[in-house]
Amino acid sequence: MGFDFPELRKRHQEQLVAFLTIELDLARTLCQTAKVIHKEGRRPQLLEEIRTAVETVRKFLDRVADPDARSKLLSDLSDLEGEILKLTGE
Repeated sequence: MGFDFPELRKRHQEQLVAFLTIELDLARTLCQTAKVIHKEGRRPQLLEEIRTAVETVRKFLDRVADPDARSKLLSDLSDLEGEILKLTGE
């Protein structure tokens, strides 16, 4: 029995898109938390975790083969980066 490489590639792509989507969802959740948190010491840590998620998405985004999925992820990433700018005042 051999490997079904096209099926493996398809599943890999599905898992990659799911992973990147989860990273973006996590970062959005952390942004929401950072907006309401009042402990000054915690906010910088949240921002660092958000930036780590953004870097992870950027690192793997070019591996997404489906142009529609990549476009959606890029759009979500852009929205998230706008939220980060609002949080940091940059």
